Amino acid sequence: MIIDRLSQVKPLFEECLRWLKCQDYQFKGVELKIGLLPREQMASLANLRLGDPVTPLGMTRTRFTVRGNLRSGFEVDSIAIVSGLSEVSFRRVLIHELGHAWISLNEIQGLPLWVEEGFCELLSYQYLKSCNRAETILAAEQIMQQADQLYGDGFRAMRDFSYQYGINRLRDEMVQAKGLPKNLKCYVALQAAQTTR
Repeated sequence: MIIDRLSQVKPLFEECLRWLKCQDYQFKGVELKIGLLPREQMASLANLRLGDPVTPLGMTRTRFTVRGNLRSGFEVDSIAIVSGLSEVSFRRVLIHELGHAWISLNEIQGLPLWVEEGFCELLSYQYLKSCNRAETILAAEQIMQQADQLYGDGFRAMRDFSYQYGINRLRDEMVQAKGLPKNLKCYVALQAAQTTR
């Protein structure tokens, strides 16, 4: 099934939110808005040219207040996903974007981009595996095999870290620290040292 109408989005959105809430990802009672955008509109929203090979499949728009060097009062304006994705791809992108929304609503700041993207990919991976269908398991395996540094290496680093410490502990410590937990800071420094060799 191709997702190209908002009427198709609502049940998938509710299912993904239920799964995240069962994993103890809370959204502080915020009613999240989701929309579908044509690829060219998504490229424009991301300040890219149509046909750019890195046009995002999803985007989470947030707002916050700045006082001095501190950001606070984070709000999620909307989540936009490219229309025309397969149902499995739509689910994958939606969980990923809900991960960004969760990070913003919990005011978790200062994450290196590869950590944030890797964490959101880890959520997508876990969700797809939990669906336990041939096509979702294949999509989860595709996440594992991504070659790029931001999403692929970020995912593998967050997966390996969660194997060592547990994703629930990682989630809870990120919320408590409002940023990188102590154990993750050491891990990030170690990863950075390995990539500069």
